[in-house]
Amino acid sequence: MARNCSVCMHPKVEAINLALLSGSLPLRRIADKYGVSVGAVHRHKQHIQPLKEEAVEVSDPSAVMRQIQELNQRADLLYRSAVQANDRLNTARALKELREILSLYARLTGELSAQQNVVHQHLHITPEWASLRSVMLNALQPYPEARAALVAALEGAEAAAEGDANA
Repeated sequence: MARNCSVCMHPKVEAINLALLSGSLPLRRIADKYGVSVGAVHRHKQHIQPLKEEAVEVSDPSAVMRQIQELNQRADLLYRSAVQANDRLNTARALKELREILSLYARLTGELSAQQNVVHQHLHITPEWASLRSVMLNALQPYPEARAALVAALEGAEAAAEGDANA
């Protein structure tokens, strides 16, 4: 039976992975910094090597979506490796990352909104409504009782609409 990777089991595995993938530190410095052997870091680097790719420009939306797809593939690879190694901790970590990637994708595509979009349209502030109100009130000029009833009804409706908007 194959041994579990000691670096994968390390509490700072994410930091070790970042150091390895960035290539900014030699293996010995990484090993010393995180208290693991150089051999363990070397073996760990071999099984995370498929993750090392150059960053993609994020200047256009299609590049962002490609990056999300790549991240999803990488996280799925990590998940499958952890399941195969019977590594529950990293299986759970990979599932968490897969969930986050799915959530990000859903937010970017509009399938998931962080907050509810409520649109309040106030008729009394649109130019069309002001024009229509003026036409109605002018048409009722010869009928003062009907005009007063319309004004009262409109003011009541506007007050109710403002009350709904403030609630």
